[in-house]
Amino acid sequence: MAPPPLVRVVHVVVQSIAGESFEIRVDLPCSVGALKQRIFEQWNVPPVFQKLCMGSAAPGDYADLSEFCRSGDSALCVLLVISLNEAIGDLKISSRRLPALQDLARLGLRGGEDAVAAVMSCCSEDRDWQIRLAAVEALAKVAPRGDERAVTKLLGCLEHRERNVRRAALRAPS
Repeated sequence: MAPPPLVRVVHVVVQSIAGESFEIRVDLPCSVGALKQRIFEQWNVPPVFQKLCMGSAAPGDYADLSEFCRSGDSALCVLLVISLNEAIGDLKISSRRLPALQDLARLGLRGGEDAVAAVMSCCSEDRDWQIRLAAVEALAKVAPRGDERAVTKLLGCLEHRERNVRRAALRAPS
């Protein structure tokens, strides 16, 4: 029977483009996907929006962090970039639209103008009232308070034939 692999602990410093940072200890082997989950727990940025850069590499979720640790190093620096590309692409696929809206809602204000525009399109263009409901709920979280376009879109939803959509629009902060 082979001896179990040695567990190596690495100190990971995660820094956002905005300059925020936090540090965690990770047992190797550890996948990039597992690190993204830890980042989600710390910063509430869903993994779908996280692009991680280690040196000049932007590894996929199944890559092992140990591939990016130099021999003898006990620290790994990771740059976090928030990218909406995948979620916005998912909004175009009916079977993935609802989870994409829920992810955008979890991202909140960090999604910026692109998230607001993407969610607003689902408030009025989707035929499924459940998608419109999720879009109204997401819009309340991604748009800054007082955003005129969001308020106008929510006012339009007050006339929706489905009462749950109307209720969500009424509950949304303006």
